Amino acid sequence: MDGDGKDELVIGSSASPGGFVLHVQYSRLPRRDTLTAPATAEPTHKLSHQFAAGDFNGDGFQDLAVASYRTLSQGVFEHGIFVYDGGSGGLDRDHVKYLAGLHVGALASGDLNNDGRDELAVTDGGANPDRDGPFRGSVTVLSGTRNGLTLDGSVKVYQVVPRWSGLVEENFGTQLAMGDFTGDGYDDLVVNGSRRGTTESDWHGMVTLFPGSVNGPSVANVTKIEGQSDTGGDSIPVDVMVMSDMDQDGREDLVLGLPRSSGGRVIYIRGAVSGLGWAQHRVIDQDTPGVPGQPDNDSNGGLFGHSLATGDATGDGIPDLLVGAMAMTVGAVADAGSVTLIPGTPQGPTGAGSAIYTQNVVARNWPKPQAEFEDWVSAISDRPEPGDYLGSSVAILDLDGTGPLEMFAESKFEDIWQQAPGEPYGLVTTLRLQAPTLRRGSSQPPAFRFVPVKQQRPADFSDLGFRVVHFGYGLLSN
Repeated sequence: MDGDGKDELVIGSSASPGGFVLHVQYSRLPRRDTLTAPATAEPTHKLSHQFAAGDFNGDGFQDLAVASYRTLSQGVFEHGIFVYDGGSGGLDRDHVKYLAGLHVGALASGDLNNDGRDELAVTDGGANPDRDGPFRGSVTVLSGTRNGLTLDGSVKVYQVVPRWSGLVEENFGTQLAMGDFTGDGYDDLVVNGSRRGTTESDWHGMVTLFPGSVNGPSVANVTKIEGQSDTGGDSIPVDVMVMSDMDQDGREDLVLGLPRSSGGRVIYIRGAVSGLGWAQHRVIDQDTPGVPGQPDNDSNGGLFGHSLATGDATGDGIPDLLVGAMAMTVGAVADAGSVTLIPGTPQGPTGAGSAIYTQNVVARNWPKPQAEFEDWVSAISDRPEPGDYLGSSVAILDLDGTGPLEMFAESKFEDIWQQAPGEPYGLVTTLRLQAPTLRRGSSQPPAFRFVPVKQQRPADFSDLGFRVVHFGYGLLSN
């Protein structure tokens, strides 16, 4: 966001007073920003917990779009988006653009028309403003221009028309992702939702890809995949999606998180010229060889796949996959949570050589950490507690511009059950890898372990003029 080639760490929190806030920690600038509704906004304006970054004006700096709402009268709200422009001095908090009339369920950015400026896709989260109408849910695509995002010429897409036979209800647009899945130079728009057929039990996940084009998202050559009808098995909808070129073939791949499916699983789908399909996919869960841990059998399951992030954390030049399982039982501690790193390969993530991090990782029987980790590790003293929900959100970022990327894991309910009601809670842990056998080009997955190097808590943000109550309410990842 400040143009130094390194990422910024963006953490969501809720505060009193003020509602939702965003903490922006710059890699270069000697300051951090805490974003609330701009001073020029109406007094009742509040930020919301959906946010996304993209270069919307094409100036080479990443900008930040944040959902918002304000109270008009009792039970009546106006929804919109604030856009903070990036620049050499970081985010511009004095000239914030407001786009009104957009009810936001999820956000995603990408260059759909290949003009050098990102578009912003906004979903209403599967809401249906006209319950007697034919559609349930929509996605609005805002164009990037040299003046930033604009509502002028925005495109709205619904489920493909004509709808597929047997469809009587849909929740189109609960999550979004953008990336060049087909490899034609245009980012594509991927939209998930659920589909209900002619019977109450016929309810399953569905993901739709709208190809990018010079005119933005195209309704021609739309492709889809479904759960129950196409795979003969899973009826649980997708909860999270990320895109990255994980096999380094020039096309971005799609990774789906299905945390509510049999303890949780992720599905890796290779990018293809023909669009979405099941021809080249791989299912990874905690029964997959090489993936540590085992699926929980309690009512929550472990929620493996609740959060996803991609990036080269191992330093071998291939993107890896970080998976959060926030309800994982650790020892006898229910819902403590875990994160698992699945190394990338030229074939994409396979599960081989994966490593798991929980808050009892220091007690594992591993060699002593490398010397450069000693000072950091000594300050990490947490142990798993019921309901911590480690892995509620994850990110992989390049904060220092050198070597393997840093990983981040949120524990959104850290300490909430161990202290008096109303006290601040939440934790974000920075993780790196110790890999004594890591070798570039090795045919064998390296043996590595997670090393926690930093933890941030509400008390670290006590100088803001308001009280951070719930620290760690979403992380911004690539």
